[in-house]
Amino acid sequence: MATKEYYRPQPMAADSSYAAKSSHIAGFLASAAGTITITSAAPAPDNIVFVNALPLAVGFNRIPILLNTSEGAIVQLAGGAAGSLLL
Repeated sequence: MATKEYYRPQPMAADSSYAAKSSHIAGFLASAAGTITITSAAPAPDNIVFVNALPLAVGFNRIPILLNTSEGAIVQLAGGAAGSLLL
């Protein structure tokens, strides 16, 4: 039996940022290519870079990470990237 996966899409405009309060990120469904950076929302010096300028292709980009912080994460798009963050 196949496993079903369901995620909440969070639309993101080109080069925008989003404060994710969830405990995980599943991926990004890109409508425009660019890069994605994901950092913890903890104040410095405790903030952690989970993903640094990962290239995004148009389509589904799997980024299966569990955020090991109770503060959540900041997702930043760059290079024209746009689409839906899958939480």
